[in-house]
Amino acid sequence: MSTNKKKPSPGFIEAHDRRERRRALAIRTGVTALIVGLILAIGIAIVVKRSHQETATPTVVPSAFTPDGGLTFGNPDAPVTVSVTEDFQCPACRQFETTSGPVLTELMNAGQILVDDHPIAFLDRASSTQYSTRAANAAACVAQIDRDKWPAWKAAMFDAQPEEGGTGLTDDQIVAIAAQVGITSPDLAPCITDQTYADWVTTTTNTAMNGIPGTPYVTVNGKPVTDISPDGIRAAITAAQ
Repeated sequence: MSTNKKKPSPGFIEAHDRRERRRALAIRTGVTALIVGLILAIGIAIVVKRSHQETATPTVVPSAFTPDGGLTFGNPDAPVTVSVTEDFQCPACRQFETTSGPVLTELMNAGQILVDDHPIAFLDRASSTQYSTRAANAAACVAQIDRDKWPAWKAAMFDAQPEEGGTGLTDDQIVAIAAQVGITSPDLAPCITDQTYADWVTTTTNTAMNGIPGTPYVTVNGKPVTDISPDGIRAAITAAQ
């Protein structure tokens, strides 16, 4: 029996080679198209992301405040700085303002201290209208429009502090309190109702709450004060002088 195998004809080999070249070309074309498609998709995603970033509304920052969210009053060259972080919905803050606030005002007017107020809003859950944020936003509005009357406005706001669990003061009531202390600018109501500085309030609140246990939080020259009674405040200030 013969063991010789029949060899493929030249025509068959050429046809096979052509098919293999076409198949290889198709594969290369498909891979190239896939790569180009991925590059285009990535490019479109980058463009869309940049477009969103460019069109997003930037946070409006009240220029009256320091970069860390403070509003200062008193002698800038005073040897002692008293920083007070408060939420307008916080009952303990109202108590502090009632008892120890006059001490700070006395020493500030005497040029002995610089008061650094930080209004924040972590008690939105204590009202049905996010009163803490609305009040802190209003604090920024008042500071921008008439910072000299801000301390009187703050005191009046704490005097009118609503009970926790309710609706909080309305925007109109907050504007009325400002009018009571002599702030009558027509720019105030739109700033309050539009919540112009609400995003800023959220940012400063989140930053503050990362470093404090609650409100009111008082420091004297950067050192926390545990006894925030009038006597405790006086003692801490005296020790820091």
